[in-house]
Amino acid sequence: MKKAIIILVILLGVFGQRVFAGDPECLMMYGNQEVLVLGEIVEINNEIVTLEVSHKLQGECNDTIKIRSFDKFWITSYEPNVGDYCLISLDTKNSIYIIKQGVYKTDTDDYSTLKTIKRSDGKFEDVLTTIDWFVNSNGKYKEFYFESSKVYLKKENGEEIQVYPDINEDKENVGINTKNTKESKSSNEGSEMTDRTQKVESKKIQKNNLGISMGVIVFLGTVLIILKKYNKKL
Repeated sequence: MKKAIIILVILLGVFGQRVFAGDPECLMMYGNQEVLVLGEIVEINNEIVTLEVSHKLQGECNDTIKIRSFDKFWITSYEPNVGDYCLISLDTKNSIYIIKQGVYKTDTDDYSTLKTIKRSDGKFEDVLTTIDWFVNSNGKYKEFYFESSKVYLKKENGEEIQVYPDINEDKENVGINTKNTKESKSSNEGSEMTDRTQKVESKKIQKNNLGISMGVIVFLGTVLIILKKYNKKL
Protein backbone atom coordinates (compact mmCIF):
# COMPACT_ATOMS: atom_id res chain seq x y z
CA MET A 1 0.00 0.00 0.00
CA LYS A 2 2.86 2.37 0.80
CA LYS A 3 4.29 1.83 -2.67
CA ALA A 4 0.90 2.58 -4.24
CA ILE A 5 0.63 5.85 -2.33
CA ILE A 6 4.10 6.88 -3.54
CA ILE A 7 3.11 6.18 -7.15
CA LEU A 8 -0.07 8.23 -6.79
CA VAL A 9 1.85 11.16 -5.30
CA ILE A 10 4.28 11.11 -8.23
CA LEU A 11 1.42 11.06 -10.74
CA LEU A 12 -0.31 13.96 -9.02
CA GLY A 13 2.94 15.93 -9.15
CA VAL A 14 3.28 15.30 -12.86
CA PHE A 15 -0.25 16.51 -13.60
CA GLY A 16 0.15 19.51 -11.28
CA GLN A 17 2.47 21.13 -13.81
CA ARG A 18 0.66 21.49 -17.09
CA VAL A 19 2.53 21.46 -20.36
CA PHE A 20 0.54 22.07 -23.47
CA ALA A 21 2.02 19.42 -25.72
CA GLY A 22 -1.30 18.66 -27.44
CA ASP A 23 -2.41 22.25 -27.97
CA PRO A 24 -2.36 23.84 -31.44
CA GLU A 25 -0.12 26.60 -30.05
CA CYS A 26 2.53 24.07 -29.00
CA LEU A 27 2.25 22.12 -32.25
CA MET A 28 2.74 25.40 -34.09
CA MET A 29 5.88 26.25 -32.09
CA TYR A 30 7.37 22.83 -32.79
CA GLY A 31 6.88 23.11 -36.54
CA ASN A 32 3.72 21.13 -37.20
CA GLN A 33 2.94 23.01 -40.42
CA GLU A 34 4.51 23.71 -43.80
CA VAL A 35 4.73 27.48 -43.35
CA LEU A 36 4.56 29.81 -40.35
CA VAL A 37 4.54 33.51 -41.26
CA LEU A 38 3.70 37.02 -40.15
CA GLY A 39 1.90 39.33 -42.50
CA GLU A 40 -0.78 41.86 -43.29
CA ILE A 41 -4.15 41.08 -44.82
CA VAL A 42 -4.35 43.14 -48.01
CA GLU A 43 -7.49 41.68 -49.59
CA ILE A 44 -10.51 39.60 -48.64
CA ASN A 45 -12.41 38.37 -51.67
CA ASN A 46 -15.10 35.70 -51.53
CA GLU A 47 -13.32 32.56 -50.29
CA ILE A 48 -9.77 33.90 -50.54
CA VAL A 49 -7.69 36.02 -48.17
CA THR A 50 -4.58 37.64 -49.64
CA LEU A 51 -1.69 38.04 -47.21
CA GLU A 52 1.41 40.16 -47.73
CA VAL A 53 4.14 38.23 -45.94
CA SER A 54 6.62 40.26 -43.89
CA HIS A 55 8.48 37.56 -41.92
CA LYS A 56 8.88 33.79 -42.20
CA LEU A 57 9.41 31.82 -39.01
CA GLN A 58 9.23 28.48 -40.81
CA GLY A 59 9.19 27.35 -44.41
CA GLU A 60 9.35 29.22 -47.68
CA CYS A 61 6.60 30.98 -49.62
CA ASN A 62 6.03 33.93 -51.92
CA ASP A 63 5.90 37.46 -50.55
CA THR A 64 2.17 37.53 -51.35
CA ILE A 65 0.09 34.39 -50.80
CA LYS A 66 -3.54 33.29 -51.19
CA ILE A 67 -5.22 31.63 -48.21
CA ARG A 68 -8.59 29.94 -47.91
CA SER A 69 -10.78 32.42 -46.05
CA PHE A 70 -11.49 32.15 -42.32
CA ASP A 71 -14.29 33.70 -40.29
CA LYS A 72 -12.47 34.55 -37.07
CA PHE A 73 -9.02 34.76 -35.52
CA TRP A 74 -8.29 31.91 -33.12
CA ILE A 75 -8.88 32.35 -29.37
CA THR A 76 -10.08 35.96 -29.65
CA SER A 77 -12.80 35.33 -32.28
CA TYR A 78 -12.29 38.78 -33.80
CA GLU A 79 -13.31 38.96 -37.45
CA PRO A 80 -10.52 39.51 -39.99
CA ASN A 81 -10.35 42.79 -41.90
CA VAL A 82 -8.09 44.31 -44.53
CA GLY A 83 -5.14 45.90 -42.74
CA ASP A 84 -5.04 43.38 -39.90
CA TYR A 85 -1.67 41.90 -38.94
CA CYS A 86 -1.50 38.24 -38.05
CA LEU A 87 0.60 35.19 -37.25
CA ILE A 88 -0.62 32.27 -39.31
CA SER A 89 0.21 28.56 -39.50
CA LEU A 90 -0.38 27.06 -42.95
CA ASP A 91 -0.41 23.88 -45.00
CA THR A 92 -1.23 23.57 -48.68
CA LYS A 93 -4.21 21.76 -50.16
CA ASN A 94 -5.06 21.72 -53.86
CA SER A 95 -2.48 24.46 -54.53
CA ILE A 96 -3.95 26.85 -51.95
CA TYR A 97 -2.88 27.59 -48.39
CA ILE A 98 -5.17 26.48 -45.56
CA ILE A 99 -4.90 27.19 -41.84
CA LYS A 100 -3.15 24.41 -39.92
CA GLN A 101 -2.46 25.31 -36.26
CA GLY A 102 -4.22 28.64 -36.06
CA VAL A 103 -4.27 32.28 -37.10
CA TYR A 104 -3.67 34.90 -34.40
CA LYS A 105 -4.29 38.62 -34.68
CA THR A 106 -1.29 40.78 -33.75
CA ASP A 107 -0.59 44.49 -33.24
CA THR A 108 2.23 44.59 -35.82
CA ASP A 109 4.12 42.42 -38.29
CA ASP A 110 7.47 43.20 -36.65
CA TYR A 111 8.39 39.91 -35.00
CA SER A 112 10.74 41.48 -32.44
CA THR A 113 8.10 43.74 -30.85
CA LEU A 114 4.87 41.96 -31.77
CA LYS A 115 2.11 41.28 -29.27
CA THR A 116 -0.92 39.13 -29.96
CA ILE A 117 -4.26 40.88 -29.55
CA LYS A 118 -5.82 39.62 -26.33
CA ARG A 119 -9.46 38.95 -25.50
CA SER A 120 -11.44 41.68 -23.78
CA ASP A 121 -12.40 39.26 -20.98
CA GLY A 122 -8.77 38.32 -20.30
CA LYS A 123 -9.26 34.60 -21.00
CA PHE A 124 -6.32 32.64 -22.45
CA GLU A 125 -4.00 35.61 -21.98
CA ASP A 126 -1.39 33.21 -20.59
CA VAL A 127 -1.45 31.10 -23.76
CA LEU A 128 -1.26 34.16 -26.02
CA THR A 129 1.68 35.44 -23.96
CA THR A 130 3.65 32.28 -24.75
CA ILE A 131 3.06 32.99 -28.44
CA ASP A 132 4.41 36.53 -27.94
CA TRP A 133 7.62 35.15 -26.41
CA PHE A 134 7.97 32.51 -29.10
CA VAL A 135 7.63 35.01 -31.95
CA ASN A 136 9.69 37.77 -30.28
CA SER A 137 12.57 35.29 -29.98
CA ASN A 138 12.17 34.38 -33.67
CA GLY A 139 11.11 30.86 -32.71
CA LYS A 140 13.87 30.20 -30.17
CA TYR A 141 11.75 30.08 -27.00
CA LYS A 142 9.22 27.26 -26.99
CA GLU A 143 9.67 25.32 -23.72
CA PHE A 144 6.81 26.64 -21.58
CA TYR A 145 4.94 25.10 -18.68
CA PHE A 146 1.94 26.18 -16.62
CA GLU A 147 1.97 26.14 -12.83
CA SER A 148 -1.14 27.38 -11.04
CA SER A 149 -1.94 30.78 -12.58
CA LYS A 150 1.63 31.38 -13.77
CA VAL A 151 3.55 30.42 -16.89
CA TYR A 152 7.29 29.73 -16.98
CA LEU A 153 9.82 29.46 -19.77
CA LYS A 154 12.62 26.90 -19.58
CA LYS A 155 15.73 28.25 -21.26
CA GLU A 156 18.40 26.07 -22.84
CA ASN A 157 20.79 26.86 -19.97
CA GLY A 158 18.27 25.50 -17.45
CA GLU A 159 17.11 28.91 -16.23
CA GLU A 160 13.38 29.20 -15.54
CA ILE A 161 11.74 32.55 -16.19
CA GLN A 162 8.22 33.62 -15.30
CA VAL A 163 6.62 35.00 -18.44
CA TYR A 164 3.07 35.37 -17.14
CA PRO A 165 1.82 37.37 -15.29
CA ASP A 166 4.09 40.18 -16.43
CA ILE A 167 6.27 41.35 -13.55
CA ASN A 168 8.85 43.54 -15.30
CA GLU A 169 8.21 45.91 -18.18
CA ASP A 170 11.90 46.45 -19.11
CA LYS A 171 13.21 45.28 -22.49
CA GLU A 172 16.11 42.99 -23.30
CA ASN A 173 18.29 43.48 -26.36
CA VAL A 174 16.44 40.64 -28.13
CA GLY A 175 13.29 42.73 -28.22
CA ILE A 176 11.28 40.89 -25.55
CA ASN A 177 10.25 41.63 -21.99
CA THR A 178 12.71 40.83 -19.23
CA LYS A 179 11.19 38.58 -16.58
CA ASN A 180 12.40 37.67 -13.09
CA THR A 181 13.42 34.08 -12.41
CA LYS A 182 11.81 32.17 -9.56
CA GLU A 183 14.97 32.65 -7.51
CA SER A 184 15.33 36.42 -8.00
CA LYS A 185 11.59 36.92 -7.62
CA SER A 186 11.67 35.79 -4.01
CA SER A 187 14.21 38.48 -3.04
CA ASN A 188 12.10 41.23 -4.65
CA GLU A 189 8.74 39.89 -3.51
CA GLY A 190 7.98 42.75 -1.15
CA SER A 191 8.49 45.55 -3.68
CA GLU A 192 6.74 43.70 -6.51
CA MET A 193 3.76 42.34 -4.59
CA THR A 194 1.55 45.38 -5.17
CA ASP A 195 2.10 45.44 -8.93
CA ARG A 196 1.64 41.71 -9.25
CA THR A 197 -1.54 41.77 -7.18
CA GLN A 198 -3.03 44.37 -9.52
CA LYS A 199 -2.11 42.34 -12.58
CA VAL A 200 -2.67 38.76 -11.49
CA GLU A 201 -6.11 37.31 -12.00
CA SER A 202 -6.49 33.60 -11.58
CA LYS A 203 -7.09 32.18 -15.03
CA LYS A 204 -7.34 28.47 -15.75
CA ILE A 205 -7.29 27.14 -19.26
CA GLN A 206 -10.56 25.41 -20.05
CA LYS A 207 -9.65 24.15 -23.51
CA ASN A 208 -10.17 20.47 -24.20
CA ASN A 209 -7.19 19.19 -26.13
CA LEU A 210 -5.62 15.90 -27.00
CA GLY A 211 -2.69 16.24 -24.63
CA ILE A 212 -4.81 16.87 -21.54
CA SER A 213 -7.42 14.26 -22.47
CA MET A 214 -4.83 11.54 -22.91
CA GLY A 215 -3.10 12.56 -19.69
CA VAL A 216 -6.32 12.27 -17.70
CA ILE A 217 -7.10 8.87 -19.23
CA VAL A 218 -3.64 7.53 -18.36
CA PHE A 219 -3.88 8.91 -14.83
CA LEU A 220 -7.33 7.44 -14.14
CA GLY A 221 -6.36 4.13 -15.72
CA THR A 222 -3.28 3.90 -13.49
CA VAL A 223 -5.34 4.65 -10.39
CA LEU A 224 -7.90 1.93 -11.26
CA ILE A 225 -5.17 -0.66 -11.86
CA ILE A 226 -3.55 0.11 -8.51
CA LEU A 227 -6.87 -0.06 -6.66
CA LYS A 228 -7.80 -3.40 -8.27
CA LYS A 229 -4.39 -4.84 -7.45
CA TYR A 230 -4.58 -4.03 -3.76
CA ASN A 231 -8.27 -4.93 -3.42
CA LYS A 232 -7.40 -8.47 -4.52
CA LYS A 233 -4.82 -8.73 -1.74
CA LEU A 234 -7.31 -7.71 0.96
